[in-house]
Amino acid sequence: MKILTLILLSLSLLGCGATQQERELGYTTHIDPYKNYQKYTALNAGYLDGQSLLSLQFLWLDIFADVLDGEHSLWVAATLEGDHWQFINPGESLVLMLDGKPLTLFSGTGSTLNRKVLSSRTIREKALYKISPEILEKIALASNVSLRLYGHQGFIERSLSANHLINYRAFYERFVMPRKDKFVNSTVVRTAQ
Repeated sequence: MKILTLILLSLSLLGCGATQQERELGYTTHIDPYKNYQKYTALNAGYLDGQSLLSLQFLWLDIFADVLDGEHSLWVAATLEGDHWQFINPGESLVLMLDGKPLTLFSGTGSTLNRKVLSSRTIREKALYKISPEILEKIALASNVSLRLYGHQGFIERSLSANHLINYRAFYERFVMPRKDKFVNSTVVRTAQ
């Protein structure tokens, strides 16, 4: 049953491929004219590396920009899907290790507002972390990125693949960098001294 679930989850992600135009742009776009809302998302490179073969805890990071009434905000979304809850903590619950240097990101609510039961054996929870263009630049330009996501059930460790970093660099260079002055800068982050 676990193998079947793994195959179905993998196939569902493969169906979410970007178009040729989106690959050239380096991001995908969602526009809602009724709410004057736009969302620009780095291309998805799939689940993060480092998951054990028998684990059914899948983790991925989405990096995206919200534009609401002309105001730009930059986010990292940590989404965990699996067979049991992690209950991602509010506060400093995502630590990125960028080329050996820790960078701690803050979530106001953790996954408290973003928990969903998908089936009798599958759940999904998501935590949002507001970041600045400078933080995204550090992530995108790093050559080695691993992370630790904390929850009430302990922590999960994963790492970003070369494809993740390529996609984040493209998003930063093609969407964020040309609009750097438009982003609201209210990032909560702590770095090692």
